Amino acid sequence: MTDVAKTYHLSPTEFPVNDPVNINFDDIVKYMNSHAFLPEALIFNVTDSEYGAVGDNSTDDTAAIQSAIDAAESNGGGIVYLPPTTAGYKTTATLTLQTSGVSLVGAGPKATALVPNFNTDPVITFNGTGNLVEQTGISGFEIAHSGTRNAGPTLLLDRATRTFIRDIEITDSYIGLQFGTAANPSGNVICRATRFRANTTAEGVYVYSGAALFMDHCQFNGIANTASNAIRIVDNIDGFWVLDSTIETHDTGLYIVHSAGSVANVLFQNVTIDRPRISGVRIEPTSTGSTNQLRFLNVQIDDT
Repeated sequence: MTDVAKTYHLSPTEFPVNDPVNINFDDIVKYMNSHAFLPEALIFNVTDSEYGAVGDNSTDDTAAIQSAIDAAESNGGGIVYLPPTTAGYKTTATLTLQTSGVSLVGAGPKATALVPNFNTDPVITFNGTGNLVEQTGISGFEIAHSGTRNAGPTLLLDRATRTFIRDIEITDSYIGLQFGTAANPSGNVICRATRFRANTTAEGVYVYSGAALFMDHCQFNGIANTASNAIRIVDNIDGFWVLDSTIETHDTGLYIVHSAGSVANVLFQNVTIDRPRISGVRIEPTSTGSTNQLRFLNVQIDDT
């Protein structure tokens, strides 16, 4: 099982995004495909006796998983491993990654699932509590909400940098992923091969503040006739790029609306937007905000 965890653990110590204006996408793809993993990293298995996660979707595993995260943080880093389970790990409160060098890793979204049984608060937050949290990430599991979410993001990147989200599937969220907050932007983030499925309201991805935010090979699967945007960009963004991704059945594929600050250096490349209910791309800045350097390359919008 530790071999599976090692396969997913990525350490972006030499992140290829340093210039959000003149980004080299070939460098990013090469980095994601060939960067060395860290077999020497310690494994913290949440089901080991010192942590005690059960994974039967009945026992509350929140404290056990957070205890394993805390142990990895006390160690100075490591892989917190969620072994396969047929039922899923029930959580009832936010899991927090607040120290650099810690990854939360499953055996793949078809084998490992978190099952949050609460509303509003984030399921997982990257929060440095005064300092940036970096060289951390999550990969290889599903987040399958139990019940209806009607507020708040599933994943919140709050003061996070050099962070990865990879091979994650988020089901029935309100907001699947939020980049940054009003007070704390996030930057140098890679979200890859992640699926946002059946979010009934709000947004798949909510881009609040940050720079050098990169998504590729992602899927956004909405529900017909529901008020949702696949991606919404709000304020103070310098570098948000979406490549080789698909968007299906949302109100709007990309919605840019902001009241102040600036939205700059946005790129959609090799993106398909299928059956938008309102529009494929919608841009509504106010007189006090600015929007510039928006690029759309090989973007297909099919409203049939």
